[in-house]
Amino acid sequence: MLTVLALIAATAAAPQSSMTQMAAAAPAPVAAPAEDVTVVYLGCQIRQTALAECQVVNNDPVEPGAAAEALKLAAGMSVPQGLGERLGGHIVVKLNVKQ
Repeated sequence: MLTVLALIAATAAAPQSSMTQMAAAAPAPVAAPAEDVTVVYLGCQIRQTALAECQVVNNDPVEPGAAAEALKLAAGMSVPQGLGERLGGHIVVKLNVKQ
């Protein structure tokens, strides 16, 4: 009887210990230094699976180089089919542009 209880206790504890090991092994997120990144908000139309007619919509002025890089990144993005219909054809995208 004691071995059955020990086996049940060991089996019940195994998933928890493996989850602890997985959590301990997970890499820590890496954040870029704030001074090297410019946040650019783009207001874009959604055309099927692509972003179109994007414009910078930040409240404050954005450096032209950062704005150009954000527009370039948005031109290469794709969105899921049907997203435009769900969002009314418009989306605001937040991009962290590295300087």
